[in-house]
Amino acid sequence: MTGCVEDVEKALFLRKFNVPYWGLAHVFGKDSCYYWRIEKRMGMTSIAGALTGDTSSESGCSLPEDIACDEKHAKYMGEKAYVAVSAGGGCVLGAELIEGADKESLVNGYGVLKDEIARAAPEHKIKSVNTDGYTSTMAAMPEVWGKSVVMITCILHLYIAIRDGCKRKYREQFEVIATELWHCYAAQTKRGFAQRWNVMMKACWKLGDWLPERITGKLARATENKLASYKAWYDRPQGHRVSTEVDRVMGSLDRKLFAMRHLRGHFVNSRLLIRAWAHIHNFAPWNPHTAKAKKAKCPAEYLMQKRYSENWLENFRIASSCASNRGKIV
Repeated sequence: MTGCVEDVEKALFLRKFNVPYWGLAHVFGKDSCYYWRIEKRMGMTSIAGALTGDTSSESGCSLPEDIACDEKHAKYMGEKAYVAVSAGGGCVLGAELIEGADKESLVNGYGVLKDEIARAAPEHKIKSVNTDGYTSTMAAMPEVWGKSVVMITCILHLYIAIRDGCKRKYREQFEVIATELWHCYAAQTKRGFAQRWNVMMKACWKLGDWLPERITGKLARATENKLASYKAWYDRPQGHRVSTEVDRVMGSLDRKLFAMRHLRGHFVNSRLLIRAWAHIHNFAPWNPHTAKAKKAKCPAEYLMQKRYSENWLENFRIASSCASNRGKIV
């Protein structure tokens, strides 16, 4: 109740590109704190609730059953902090600022998304979760979503870890292992993947000292700790096999944090600004070429297959207030 949608929607749209508040004030009037307060208030609205759609309609809940999760490293008042990001269906489903990356902190961070889904669509279930294989994340997810959820580890992270350690000195060895790794990835069945993986590992041991420990060590640890979660994708092929779903949105968050010079001030305000970023990412318009290709104006419309208003900010306000159980987060 601080202004009209028509008066602030252009200024808030520019926040998608991290235009500073003083720049908005210079162009649109008011003062920088005015736009800061409006953006912060957006973060008080349920992220998942705004994307649920009309659960009473034939199409039912629009939220995806398969998600990808990762933690974005950030700084709060110069100290380490993290943002627990969940994504699916092209949208940010959850973004919670947390102070640690231990199991308890991650359960609390990702648990906010679970609570929002429970309020907005109690019957909706998450079937699979893709992660990077971080130990605390793998331990937290069953507590958040239940033991029946399919835990899928992103095999792309293993490829990147090996590649980054072999860019020059062991380039030839990396190309050999990369070929074998993608041969495993291309397997059509769970059994075929396991067989190809075993063949790859036997070949590695036969090559002996020609392969450096930085390659064999990573492959051995992946075999011991993550092979089962690599194969889990075959149990739920609708899920995300690699983490690109969440990596794309985290790129946008990374640019926002850099433009802000990371987070300062009250922790609650920083948390709300991160959540507001998620709403702006979901509801602010795509560029015309993407909108034409997707046949939707924004990620939220693409997910819900519904647009309440031509004005993106009004569309957000309506979507986030369709039912009382999608109210504000305190």
